[in-house]
Amino acid sequence: MKTSLTQALFKLFFGLLFCVLVACFSQKNTLFNRNLQNLTAHYNILYNANLLLDESEQNIRLAYPDNYARLIAVYPEPNETLSQAENSKLDEAIVKAYKIINEKTVSHYIGDAYFVVAKANHLKSNFFNALGFFDYVYDHYKYDRRKKKQRRSDMGQASLAWKARSLIQLDLMDEASATIDTALKYINVKKRSAADVYAMKAQLCIYKSENEEAITSLSKALKLVRTKYYRIRWTYLLAQLQQQTGKINLAYTNYTKIVRSNADFTMAFNANLNRISIEAEENGAKVDRVARLKKLFKDDNNVELIDQIYYHIGEVYEEEKDIDHAIENYKISIRKSTKNQNQKGLSYLKLADIYFNKPDYIKSKAYYDSTLLALSKDYPDYKKIQKKASNIELLANRLSTIAKENQLQQLAQLPEDERYAQIDSILAQQHASTNTLTASNQVSVDQKPVVGDQTFYFNNALALSQGVSSFKRRWGDRPLDDNWRISQRLNAAIASVNNLSSHADVAAATNTTDFAAFKKFDEAKRTFVMNVPLTPEQCIASDQRIASAYFDIATHYREKINDPEEAIRTYEKLLVLYPNNSNKLATYYNLYRLYESRDPAKSEYYRNLILNEYPESIFAKTILNPNRGHHTNESEEALNRLYNEIYCTYTDRKYPEVIQYIGDAQNQFGVNKLSPQLAYLNALAIGHTHKLDVFETSLKQITTDFVSDSLVVPLIKKQLLFINKHRKIFVNRRVALLDNDPSMREIFEEPKMEVITPNPVVSSPKVEAISSTNALPVPRGEAITPTSAILSMSKIEAATPTNIVQVPPVEVQPSISNGSISPTQAAPLPLHNGFFSKEVSNEYYFVVHVTEQTFNLSSSRFGIGQFNRTRFPDKQIKHQLKLPDNQNQLIFVGAFSGQDAVADYYAKISPLIPQIMKVPANKYRIFYISKQNFDKLTSGEVINWYIEFFKTEIQNLK
Repeated sequence: MKTSLTQALFKLFFGLLFCVLVACFSQKNTLFNRNLQNLTAHYNILYNANLLLDESEQNIRLAYPDNYARLIAVYPEPNETLSQAENSKLDEAIVKAYKIINEKTVSHYIGDAYFVVAKANHLKSNFFNALGFFDYVYDHYKYDRRKKKQRRSDMGQASLAWKARSLIQLDLMDEASATIDTALKYINVKKRSAADVYAMKAQLCIYKSENEEAITSLSKALKLVRTKYYRIRWTYLLAQLQQQTGKINLAYTNYTKIVRSNADFTMAFNANLNRISIEAEENGAKVDRVARLKKLFKDDNNVELIDQIYYHIGEVYEEEKDIDHAIENYKISIRKSTKNQNQKGLSYLKLADIYFNKPDYIKSKAYYDSTLLALSKDYPDYKKIQKKASNIELLANRLSTIAKENQLQQLAQLPEDERYAQIDSILAQQHASTNTLTASNQVSVDQKPVVGDQTFYFNNALALSQGVSSFKRRWGDRPLDDNWRISQRLNAAIASVNNLSSHADVAAATNTTDFAAFKKFDEAKRTFVMNVPLTPEQCIASDQRIASAYFDIATHYREKINDPEEAIRTYEKLLVLYPNNSNKLATYYNLYRLYESRDPAKSEYYRNLILNEYPESIFAKTILNPNRGHHTNESEEALNRLYNEIYCTYTDRKYPEVIQYIGDAQNQFGVNKLSPQLAYLNALAIGHTHKLDVFETSLKQITTDFVSDSLVVPLIKKQLLFINKHRKIFVNRRVALLDNDPSMREIFEEPKMEVITPNPVVSSPKVEAISSTNALPVPRGEAITPTSAILSMSKIEAATPTNIVQVPPVEVQPSISNGSISPTQAAPLPLHNGFFSKEVSNEYYFVVHVTEQTFNLSSSRFGIGQFNRTRFPDKQIKHQLKLPDNQNQLIFVGAFSGQDAVADYYAKISPLIPQIMKVPANKYRIFYISKQNFDKLTSGEVINWYIEFFKTEIQNLK
């Protein structure tokens, strides 16, 4: 006994001694300590951290909603919703990794620990943070430090693939392409990550619609991949790509591999559907395709996928132009979609498109609304569907107005007793259709498949039915909503049956419910009766509502849907039904314009009606002098003025006032085209008054609030990347941004108020650059005097030619004026005299011509600078100002080393010019020009000559 106790104490003593020695000497860089730290870091901490990462990644894969109707993604990437459930595991993995970084300082696994932190941030959807760690891993651990010879490590190669994934999630495609190009340049196919590099190359090719290149890269990835999950997933994606590119036999072979593998059942099911499509396409047996699809109903494994089968049957019928059967099957698919909301949304979308093409805009609008409710907001075409739904909303609304007013007018013609009986019948039909729709949207218990052990409550249909009945007796027929006790006060009468056992009490409650329904019906009837137009005044008002609805519909066809034929029919129908409507003059003018190119005789007819019946109208004056154009939108002009005032306040460094003024602008104008730029000025002002965390949050908020913005958001994403890489510079500052900070000038260009030196106009057309340091300030509010001087803002560097995209010229719409007309003859254009050169030049400029010098263009030039830094970050493109006379201003950008380069710049900036320019749209024009011709622009008249030359001789030749 004493011997065993002595041995135990002896072991305990030496164990404690060993721990003390390890604690005292573990940080010393000795062979023993290195081996000990490598052992504990690799086989304990790092192993467990990687297990947590693998578990989280697998959970995200399982929860990721693949859309098999489209090309599936190479990787099921996380988002904030998917990451939320995994945050605790990922945080635990990060803690373990930092334990290696902080405590195992002489081990070989510091780089692996940083790589764990990087991947954990990616899986948490903290993509900006992940990028910083991936960069650190590649910069410091691209070479394997455990090898005597310098060899590139698998971790460095893998970090580039993961970095590209993070960049794609941030929509930074150019940076992602550059990252993968670097990985491919140094790729080692013997490393595990080689498959990931080729797979990411394939994903980038898919985004660029380069499917052939994607097939090549994905085939290489499949030869190297070692993970079974990705081998199956990429085989399915490869089959989809082959099917789209016409490689039918290869696609069929790969789909067959999926069906015969142990792939996820949904993927195998969709692979089988695609095989059926291919067989039908090859054999031309579309009827057999429906039969093949219906055979899938017999497989019990397909119970939860019946909605997809009906959807595909509907597609077959739609291809055969059998629209009635297509509609029938799409509706069945909707009823059968009890779990897959995206599938239900796709069926709604099919019905919406069918009714849109009929056209039946009222039904189409209803189905588009249902589509948007069912589909997840991250569905690829969600915004397009939303836009289409909003476009037909006006049509559906106005058509409903016409139907309603016609019905009311018909009721007004009936005797009173018959009228009331008809109203009762209409309301009863509406009530019945509402109940039918509600019932169709509810999923009954007996429709659910009965599978599994019947002793389990939720597998027992009888038990579920009894439970539902019990719930309804106690709580009433309540929908599944949050805070239903508060929100469903209308069910108070039903809920009053709680704890009532006698039949009399139940009957009383039923009577209460019937009384509430009767009261609601009576109120609806009173409202209906009040809307019936019985007096002459009410009839005139009803006619006007119908006429206005027709006018809005016709205008919508012309402006939004771009259907001039339907617009003409609707305008003419309006004139036939309501010849004296309040929009008669505008209808004449629209028909005059629509018939100009289709039927000149009818166009002349409506022109004469306007000139004879309304000689003093604005439309008549516009016809006589079309160069007068349209009035500038007053609201837009006010918004531009306000932006310029806030911009000036910022340049005065009054940052708190900037924040206050921007808040006022939001209250006054709401969300508008300048909202992203105002938010950016607000963020910069916050950066000058707060620490980094507040500034960084404000920048990230802009990327969330204005996802579709293509001017400010790309710049902010680059700035956030810069902050991640240089976080140490910002963290210790009292405020994030400092005034006149040269280290931040390249990435955070500050708004500035440009100053121009007034000089007399020189006779030479050559333009000389001046330095802003020698310029004299011009008091704000004073007009800028004419000069041929130029203000330089950045270094000159020629842009290299890129692909040409043809963009139509941006023309200034003439403004309409109520003043008198004094027709003037345009000056003859010197085109035939060879005034402007057609010769190819080595220098070209993109030019914005502003027709007044009262506008300070500093804020507009700041916008051009933002565009240049995001679209051409490697080319410090210069933008300058020229004043050719005492009226005009020219912002010219360049120089570009060829016409292709400037045409590409013109194409890319043209769609954003309305956001960039803070002057009225009818006060500027854009074009590009060679240096030889640019030197000749010495007056507004010559500029007008060149614009005509540009349209006829330059653009028409491109």
